[in-house]
Amino acid sequence: MVDSHAHIQLISKTPEEVINNAKAEGVNFILCCGISVDDSLKILDFSRFENVFLACGIHPLQRDDFDRVEEIEEIIKKNQDTKKIVAIGETGLDFFKGDNQDLQIKVFEKHVEIAEKLKKPVVVHTRGSYKGNSAFSFALDILSQSKVKAVFHCFTWKKDEMRSATEKGFFISFSGILTFSNDLQDVAKETPLEYILTETDAPFLTPKPFRGKKENEPAFVKYVVEKIAQIKNIDFSEVSKAVENNFKKLFLET
Repeated sequence: MVDSHAHIQLISKTPEEVINNAKAEGVNFILCCGISVDDSLKILDFSRFENVFLACGIHPLQRDDFDRVEEIEEIIKKNQDTKKIVAIGETGLDFFKGDNQDLQIKVFEKHVEIAEKLKKPVVVHTRGSYKGNSAFSFALDILSQSKVKAVFHCFTWKKDEMRSATEKGFFISFSGILTFSNDLQDVAKETPLEYILTETDAPFLTPKPFRGKKENEPAFVKYVVEKIAQIKNIDFSEVSKAVENNFKKLFLET
């Protein structure tokens, strides 16, 4: 299995406990995402875990770091020998909470430039709308003008957006929200398996059956895989294998 988006640094358990729990459930790959410059430096320590890979970036709500985006490129260059930093992110556009939309767009564009320069895929956060257009549409337009690969993390948009993304070769990542959202399950049913990733966004978005009861962690990604298998009426192992292949294709094949 794969957890293509987690924040190990924000989970209350020790990193060792988080990784061991994930391994016990059969999670073979975890992508740990930074949300600021300091956070991206902090997660470098997790490269010591064999099944943990890293993404460095500035989250669209981390406004205080916007003028430090160049440092993300430097972090990756200085640590390229580890071969563990495989993506730029978490970056993107949050028009739901953020009130600095034009600046967010510029910072996201800079992340995409860095990704293109370093030949890394982008982990994209999209939420809300601006000037009558969704954050997704803004992000898709920016990505489409580049040569980068990308995944729309924690996808909560509709079928039309899903098709727009997959038709351009971008990946769709489903989180624990999938386990309790009928609308999102309808989207997942029609999403081609070759473009699906699974994630937890731990410690957030705990899936059923632990929603509201436990802090999320990578081990719980199995509930997302189970839901996809149920929705598509295929074996759990088929979903797990396909998602692992997708993860390798996006993040580990350069």
